[in-house]
Amino acid sequence: MFEYIEKCKKFEKLSTFNRYALLADKSLLVTSKLTELGFNVNESLSLIATFILGSIVSDGEVNEKEYLLMYPALLRTFGDNFDFDSIKEAFKNDFKTRKELKNYLKDILSLLNNVSNELKEDIVDICFAIVTIDGKLSLKERIYMRKLFSA
Repeated sequence: MFEYIEKCKKFEKLSTFNRYALLADKSLLVTSKLTELGFNVNESLSLIATFILGSIVSDGEVNEKEYLLMYPALLRTFGDNFDFDSIKEAFKNDFKTRKELKNYLKDILSLLNNVSNELKEDIVDICFAIVTIDGKLSLKERIYMRKLFSA
């Protein structure tokens, strides 16, 4: 438990520059490790995206920094017919998607139980970098991260 608390503190204090550098480095590292396990590059990127999206919505809300992080994917998927307020409102009222994301958590935890500790730690670090993008962990984010950390 002490290790988990220390990791929470470390990521809450991470500077924006270091956070983005860590995200880039760890994402490349995880992609490489997943391809070594037999996943193709697209599957590897999809898995990383699943972890990132799960982390973004783990507290049931989308804040502006999280929105900016996922903006390129939203733009590619939906075009430019949306803004922060519409995405925030849509997610707040989309209980079906939130339920599906909770089911994804089960799949995510299952995956984490089947990979090396080193790969698991890299994936968890990516998720920590995402949930602390605003410099703090909410209670829901802490619960989500504790589940990932303990998997």
